[in-house]
Amino acid sequence: MAGGPRLNGWERFLLFLPIPGAVAFGLGPFLSPATLPHSVGFAGDDQFVLRLAGGGTFAFAISLGLAVMQGEWLPARFLVFPAGVWMLVRGPLLARPQALTPATGGPAAPTKPS
Repeated sequence: MAGGPRLNGWERFLLFLPIPGAVAFGLGPFLSPATLPHSVGFAGDDQFVLRLAGGGTFAFAISLGLAVMQGEWLPARFLVFPAGVWMLVRGPLLARPQALTPATGGPAAPTKPS
């Protein structure tokens, strides 16, 4: 898609920032869905969903990287707007830790060895 507004160096840098995190948080659940959730306190019972989430997050990193390399705003806007909405939705949830309890699918309570 040619002819759209171009990204300057500062905008490209800001769009590049989430890529390493998306790679790490995407490949972790995708490659090791059995061990990663337990290491951060989740039950990790559904490995299929973990692989889907990891694959989607890694795909976001790839598509954002391609948008940064292309340097045009029009393709990048389809990645920036959903990510911004996600950050607005997730912010209040992270500010209320009681919303992330085992009853609502949050971190599992530590179990005592028997």
